[in-house]
Amino acid sequence: MWWAKNGFFGGREGWGCCPGMPTHVFHYAQAQAWLWPEVGQRWTQQWLDNADSTGKIPMRFNGDSTFTMDGQTGVILSAYRTYQTTNKSWLDGSWPQVKKAMDYVVAHGDADHDGILSGTFNTTLDGVETGNGSWLGSMYLASVHAAQKMAEAEGDTATAELYGSLYEKGRIAGEKAYFNGDYYTEINSDTGASYGNGSEIDMLLGQWWSTQLGLGDIYDSAHMDKAAGELFKNNYRDNLLGDTPYSGYNYSHQFRQYALETDGGLQMIAWPHSDQPSNTLSTKTS
Repeated sequence: MWWAKNGFFGGREGWGCCPGMPTHVFHYAQAQAWLWPEVGQRWTQQWLDNADSTGKIPMRFNGDSTFTMDGQTGVILSAYRTYQTTNKSWLDGSWPQVKKAMDYVVAHGDADHDGILSGTFNTTLDGVETGNGSWLGSMYLASVHAAQKMAEAEGDTATAELYGSLYEKGRIAGEKAYFNGDYYTEINSDTGASYGNGSEIDMLLGQWWSTQLGLGDIYDSAHMDKAAGELFKNNYRDNLLGDTPYSGYNYSHQFRQYALETDGGLQMIAWPHSDQPSNTLSTKTS
């Protein structure tokens, strides 16, 4: 971390790695904003101030103008968290920026206003992923719900009604489209990458945000409870040793090693039905 003389408060993902404080990584961080709201406010405002005239928030501060769906929706959710942990005067001053950022997401991901993302988007997996699934879909719905609440606080009735409509339509359609009876999935497409019917650790990432911010359950509560249990059942490994379908998976990219072979934990994606698509990100980037 560093605090520059010009007031910028920044951080890096790791020692010697990954400059520019990318939105799609840092939106996962929560402790700093709840323990020290001023830090959360600075981060959120810095991202909002970095947006271009269309409302697109660049992925990084180092000149990389790439849009990431999970990163930008994460900034919008961070704005609602900042409103909750600071004061309304901050929201009064920043609402035009937040609204423009939300409108950019809607225009580029949900132009038909059905509450379901369409198209492909850069993400924290460093690749182009379909938006038609519960991972990015729940992030979108959580952010548009948070934006609805901020619009209501600002007396922006028309905007609040639009966002509320997107949220309600999307949560019903998403529940129907993505829940496979055990957990939440992506709808595979011919463009971009998709984990399809895989059990993926971020399948309910938007719900994680929604719960923290007091925004309620996005999808069916009982189904989400079942999905959490299935995630542990399908993805947990005591270790990465042995001749299993998952051994060596951690090293297949030859990029970064995140665990030792003796470590245990949740594998990012598993395919309990042995139906891994040919266009998963791992196969497209290996």
